[in-house]
Amino acid sequence: MMERPLLFDEQDNLRRSFHGYVDVTDAGEKWVGATWRDTLFENRQGNNPPLYGALARLSMDAWRSATGGAEDTFNLWMMRLPSLLSGLLLMFVLWSFLHSLGSPPAAVVAVFLIALHPLAIDYHAQARGYGLVMLFATLAAVSAYRGIRGPGWRPWIIYGLVRSRQRLDENAFRRRYGFLYRLYRRKYCFWEGVVCLQTVALTAVDLFSRR
Repeated sequence: MMERPLLFDEQDNLRRSFHGYVDVTDAGEKWVGATWRDTLFENRQGNNPPLYGALARLSMDAWRSATGGAEDTFNLWMMRLPSLLSGLLLMFVLWSFLHSLGSPPAAVVAVFLIALHPLAIDYHAQARGYGLVMLFATLAAVSAYRGIRGPGWRPWIIYGLVRSRQRLDENAFRRRYGFLYRLYRRKYCFWEGVVCLQTVALTAVDLFSRR
């Protein structure tokens, strides 16, 4: 899987976001390398995951430095390595979380299912952001659960609101950060975890439905 031919979205990101391409003109061939600006902000096709692009770029830069490869060379393993690592980390997060709940059999089953599920294998062998989304969605769900079950997260939310209390009613501040607190009610602070899970679920559905 890690050495299969490039998929369409993969080659598009490789060319435009974190590696580059050969531009063929009447004057001949010219190498056009992707810049860090391209990696972080280029999105003409509407499918550039900046975080994945940055990780893939660093991975391939390290590979070229270690092997002495030219600027226009790339390695399939290195460009897909961030997805593979995110899959391994996802299994570790699930295993640790379910173990902490006192359910070692469930931890083993969860890791087993991820390791063998065709879509999970596919997502974690693509130079795309799907593996990172799965990892971060799981981290968000685990964090929300721990926040609901324990008091650790509430002081941080209150701390952030207190630090910015003098700016909460400023129009510019409300436009940028209002979504974080306009619907917040201290009496129902536990509901914040449910809202986080809802947001993650809707984001995942929207992302995966575009494939």
